[in-house]
Amino acid sequence: MSPIRKQRKTEPVPMGPSYGFGFEPQETLHHFMVVIPKVKKEPVKVIERFDWKGEEDLKVEHFRQSINNRHKAAITQLVFDKVKPFLTQDLNLRLRREGYKTGKWQIGNNPVHWLLGKEITLLFWAIEDIANPDDIRLFKAIINWRGLRPEERWFLYDLINAASGGVNDRQGWRMAIKWGLLENPVDEKDIRQLELFSQGQEPIEP
Repeated sequence: MSPIRKQRKTEPVPMGPSYGFGFEPQETLHHFMVVIPKVKKEPVKVIERFDWKGEEDLKVEHFRQSINNRHKAAITQLVFDKVKPFLTQDLNLRLRREGYKTGKWQIGNNPVHWLLGKEITLLFWAIEDIANPDDIRLFKAIINWRGLRPEERWFLYDLINAASGGVNDRQGWRMAIKWGLLENPVDEKDIRQLELFSQGQEPIEP
């Protein structure tokens, strides 16, 4: 993900303390925080952060909107639970390749490497208005999101974020990404594969 990491993909030697999915404060303070509340009715939130006060940030119950804490997206926990296995698989595959420690989701605050955070947010922007976890469009979004190269995901994130990157924004490119990931036709066999995986079958390679 970063030029430094690309020089040692097969040597997972951390630069310093590592948190969540690839966030190492000694590399950069820029990261994303995926907040999973204890209460199931509360949404999972994504916050882009440019500050790190240490492990105390893992215990913060609410990050107030500010220049250093920018609320980007929110989805229901039921929808998050549906896409979580695929996110975990994809993120950890990338982290292993780049020499970072892998991670796992937990209730509370989950720091994510800033580049992976952009990619997660892009997916969340596409599915943020879906309430039903059995909506087949979730699988379509995963397949189409996986079909994008990391650089394409970063570009699309930056494009949307420039004018409609707030948690409540619903205009411009923010609406276009919904159509692009949710409605773009996909192979029915690919959908069936994801359905089998979500039912506890053997993991499939993205």
